[in-house]
Amino acid sequence: MRIKPESRIKKAAGCAAAMIFAGLSAYTLWTDLHVYVSHYSLRSDKVSEHLRIAQVSDFHNDHLLGSKMLEKVRSESPDIIVITGDFIDRNRTDISYALDTAEALAEIAPVYYVPGNHESAISAYAELKDGLTQRGVVLLGSLPVRIGSDISLYGISDPYFVSDDNQLGSAIIREYLSYITQDKARFNILLSHRPEAFEEYAASGFDLVFTGHAHGGQFRFPGIGGIFSPAQGILPEYDSGEFRSGGTTMIVSRGVGNSIMPLRIGNPPEVVVLDIAP
Repeated sequence: MRIKPESRIKKAAGCAAAMIFAGLSAYTLWTDLHVYVSHYSLRSDKVSEHLRIAQVSDFHNDHLLGSKMLEKVRSESPDIIVITGDFIDRNRTDISYALDTAEALAEIAPVYYVPGNHESAISAYAELKDGLTQRGVVLLGSLPVRIGSDISLYGISDPYFVSDDNQLGSAIIREYLSYITQDKARFNILLSHRPEAFEEYAASGFDLVFTGHAHGGQFRFPGIGGIFSPAQGILPEYDSGEFRSGGTTMIVSRGVGNSIMPLRIGNPPEVVVLDIAP
């Protein structure tokens, strides 16, 4: 019995679709198991010398990617390293691994840290905080930490330390920011976990803000961007990359690890490296 041409076409199309799906799945798994570096740069007449910053965000105690993340950071030779929250994961909290990883980062360059929503949800946060301090990590707050002669670092905690109601997040962040007094002659950098409060950061006049939390939108597609982010929901506005408003630049890291959703699509884990130059 002869096979009809239509049947052969359908079979060939089915095989092609299966091969494409298998190829995309293999590529997704491959990229999810590697850490990539995203480079940014900016210039400011407020600074007199070059500074290279490496950002690690949303590490989530990722045992598979920890050594790869460290290798990438080390290879970039940063002057300082900033951690923008969710260094641990509330569902698989491993304080000793987080502290070992932080210690390894501190051997590369000075490390500055703010906590995210996952830190706010664990009972062992005090242990984590003390352990980080003992390993030389600086926990940032409303008082400036001076870097060189021109740059000041500030940090705020995640609003979940006050309330887990997302509707209150921006108001809590505004209150946090009200405690900060900036020297506008200096280049002022803020570390915060939440990108959705960009308007608040810009209104406060920071020159540069590092954030995370959005995980790149988890699934990313060309022409669409990220699909979902905590607090921002479907098609988040601030999912990944560089955003500007007035004199404020915000960098949103896609993060290193994952939490509830273990799979990324079109959204590989990243370390951010930013160069500031006069």
